[in-house]
Amino acid sequence: MEELTYEQLREVQKKERSTAMLSELPEDFYAKAGNLIARLRAQMNAEFALEKAREYENAVKVLRDIYSIREQKILLRAIRAAGEANRNVGGLAAEEKAVFEKVKEAVADGERMFESVVGISPTVQESKQEIVEVEKDAVALQPAPDGKKLKVIAQVPQFVGFSGKKYGPFGPGEVVFLPLKEGELLIKRKLAMEA
Repeated sequence: MEELTYEQLREVQKKERSTAMLSELPEDFYAKAGNLIARLRAQMNAEFALEKAREYENAVKVLRDIYSIREQKILLRAIRAAGEANRNVGGLAAEEKAVFEKVKEAVADGERMFESVVGISPTVQESKQEIVEVEKDAVALQPAPDGKKLKVIAQVPQFVGFSGKKYGPFGPGEVVFLPLKEGELLIKRKLAMEA
């Protein structure tokens, strides 16, 4: 097994912070990260130096940050995938796949219970699923004359605008152009801010 370096760990962190999408990780990523942490701890214990202690602490912080960011993305992906029985997810470490499947099943169970309690018919659920499955419409790169340039600050699921056009989903950090009404609605709901 190839050893993971602190620099590679930082690259993964940088990639995860720069996009709303999950970056692909090898299945043994956390095992390799654990080996890196163990190596750094052993070096620090063998010959204590402030520099070695900082390197160890920084590696632990970076690894926790990576997991936290990915955990949020996995939860959102599992929520979206709950209604899709055979949705397979690639690019997750083995530990993340287990979390994904558990959350996906729990969300699906909750949706089934909700539908049963409120008596929603399957046709309504199928319509909802069709909307979720529609691919993300491309947002024009040029702003409309009556549009807004926004910076997304929270996860925004796909939605249908006032004109009937579909927008999203958008992730935190994305810059998008939306019609005036839709833009103002996202700002009002604290999902975006003017860019």
